[in-house]
Amino acid sequence: MNRILLSILLAIALRGSLFSNTIYFSQVAFGGGYSTDIVLVNTGTTSFTGPLNVYMPTGALRTDLSSEITIPAGGSARVTVPNTGTLTTAWAEFVAGSGNVQGVATFNLRSSDGTLISTAGVVGVESATRFLIPVDVTPAGATGIAINNLSLAGRILRLRLFTEDGTFAMEANDLRLQPLGVRRQVADFVTNIFPQLAGTTFRGTLLIEAPAGTPSGVLGATAISVNEGLLSALPVISNRTGSATTLEFPQVAFGDGYSTTLTVMNTSATAVTGTINFYTQAGAPLQDLTTTVRIPAGGSARYNLPDRGPLTVVWAELIATTGTVQGVATFERRATDGRLITSAGMPAVQPGNSYVLPMDATAGESTGIAVVNVRDATVGLRFRVLAENGAEVNTAAASRFTTLAARNQQADFVTNVFAPLDSSFRGTLRIESDGGSPANSVGATALTVKEGLLSALPVIPNTTSACKLPEAANRGDVGLGFPRYTARIPATGTVRAKVLFVDFSDAQAMMSPQQVFAMISPKAPDFLRAVSYGRMDYRLDPHFAWLRMSKPSTDYGWSNLTAALQRAYVQEAVTLADPNVDFSDADLVVVMANPDAAAIFNGPTLTGLSYTADGKTSFNAITSGADLTYWGFKWLDHEMGHSLGLPDLYAFSGEGHRFVGGFGIMGLNSGQAPEYFAYERWLLGWLDDAQISCQQSSDATVTLTAIERAGGLKAVMVPTGPTSMVVVESRRAVGYDTALEKTGALVYKVDTSITSGSGPIEVFPGTVNKDDAILTMGNQVTVGSVTVRVLQSTIAGDTVRVTTR
Repeated sequence: MNRILLSILLAIALRGSLFSNTIYFSQVAFGGGYSTDIVLVNTGTTSFTGPLNVYMPTGALRTDLSSEITIPAGGSARVTVPNTGTLTTAWAEFVAGSGNVQGVATFNLRSSDGTLISTAGVVGVESATRFLIPVDVTPAGATGIAINNLSLAGRILRLRLFTEDGTFAMEANDLRLQPLGVRRQVADFVTNIFPQLAGTTFRGTLLIEAPAGTPSGVLGATAISVNEGLLSALPVISNRTGSATTLEFPQVAFGDGYSTTLTVMNTSATAVTGTINFYTQAGAPLQDLTTTVRIPAGGSARYNLPDRGPLTVVWAELIATTGTVQGVATFERRATDGRLITSAGMPAVQPGNSYVLPMDATAGESTGIAVVNVRDATVGLRFRVLAENGAEVNTAAASRFTTLAARNQQADFVTNVFAPLDSSFRGTLRIESDGGSPANSVGATALTVKEGLLSALPVIPNTTSACKLPEAANRGDVGLGFPRYTARIPATGTVRAKVLFVDFSDAQAMMSPQQVFAMISPKAPDFLRAVSYGRMDYRLDPHFAWLRMSKPSTDYGWSNLTAALQRAYVQEAVTLADPNVDFSDADLVVVMANPDAAAIFNGPTLTGLSYTADGKTSFNAITSGADLTYWGFKWLDHEMGHSLGLPDLYAFSGEGHRFVGGFGIMGLNSGQAPEYFAYERWLLGWLDDAQISCQQSSDATVTLTAIERAGGLKAVMVPTGPTSMVVVESRRAVGYDTALEKTGALVYKVDTSITSGSGPIEVFPGTVNKDDAILTMGNQVTVGSVTVRVLQSTIAGDTVRVTTR
């Protein structure tokens, strides 16, 4: 049995994204032989604590089953709802707050003597207003669905069935959904929701929708196929899920009791034409298995590799030349008498460069992984094993996994890939292609083998690495490439600035230091705290005394300022303050000149040269000038951007604001929308990878949450070259962007080879007045090969369709 399982590692890929701060498990079962194991994975970069809330179908909270859970960065947690009492169904949500989480709920059915009868892993979903589910009804079983109303108002739901050719078949008339009450759940077989299906055979898709105009994120849904009494998970495709033109099925098995059915759903409004290619584990194409798929809009197709001949293990790739798709591979193993032993439904994965998956190596349970190189050249792989507390386990991967030849695949239990592992190990595994690999070079799947039965696990794709453009302007101090220059100040956590006040013999201060300080505090720290979503705690520590500089203000060279002159100016101020100021804990120094000193007319940032404070070498300082009187606190937040490593977005020559207009404080301080761009926030670590949708090659429809609000998906990014890409974000007239005259999607191009002041960010469309560049519902813009169209706008954000040609 183990030999066979090693050869047929199949898994469920967690379809969707990495940006969830709340995840829903639309069905939880316990009692009467059932228990549910919930695995939560922290896919963000910071630790978080959040509640796992369990609700009854009536919407009542089960406080006895709910708990508070802390998950370190990179870590994971397991919670079991045990087999106690009579069979009870429920649903659950985990709220990560500002964190990012993904997970899976595994149902376990045991007999009275404790023997495991069936197990199935159901992925957690993000809230949405629309779900698409493959549906099968046969004499031996049917698809079961669970739907939750996550909002605080009743929702009338529409459920429609479509045949495989995309033809409308029937609509549900279930009073439980008219409306579905607050936080209530309906869980049932499709044959009960659609009584017309009873006693028939049906294959197609189910569309679950809230009415037009319903706020985003009001529904959760999941599905399970019950076949001959065994459970098998099914994917649910939501309106938050990006569709693909290329899908990978990293493991397919048939023969010697095994069969695999590939189900492909057309998620686009046009017909799909494509090819499913099959390859051996050594990468050889299998022309006899190759098949062409043609699926009408809204339709689906099944392709079965039957139980025939000896055990054969292959992998498959679907390439659609028109339309977009999602898919699932359903694996079955039968005994010689035809009895179904185990079944699992595994969504296809989109090719990527990085994946995260839960990992177990405990008594009676082990995780198996399969990794495939989808490219025609060798790819190197890196593996990191992380314990539940996020700590990296010093375990090297077997050499056969670290280098994959063209189109090759490897599969094995983690206990054989990473030997030795502690016999009670639980944690996560991160798989990455090496830095020189092309985008979208790897596919990966995983499963848990539990007491001889297969149970699916989520494989979480991290597709953002291709959007981390390298620094190519090479100024040495500021730029938009990854990683940030190491000499710049920290962007997260507590950042401390010593604030000094200087005046001059020819410009003696008439205001108190406290009055000057009030021009920036508390508004400047408040701005940074808000736009960083609380990740930067910027603390100003003022030394309330005027320090008299040694020369008149006119002698500091401000009319032809160089880095060397500015460094000397900063060093003098620091030296004057040193007897009374402790600089040991300072990340930077802010030197505020008497605003009446007209010769010190502006306030630039020192980033290129160092100065010394309390014997410590520092590379960041900000100096103020007379322009403080009209820029106010936004002057400091702009200059802080430079201390963080960001370039100027206004033009150093010609029309000054032709690149970004009034968007972004690194452009025009007094602009209509001064909040930092989503790309800048991502670079600074204020947005997680999980909040970025990186679309290297496939088209996508995604819902963006306005950047002025915390949480949610913040940007779609489409690389267009080695140093460039198109970015889409959503802007609303809230926060510090209240002066926006239009709200909607904002499209811009980032090019890390363009230096500060020459347009490293450019907003599109290229109107004379960039302030009009916002796209409202129905508008679209094309930037090179990328077209962005706004499909829907709500108070929370925008749903956009991004296509490439």
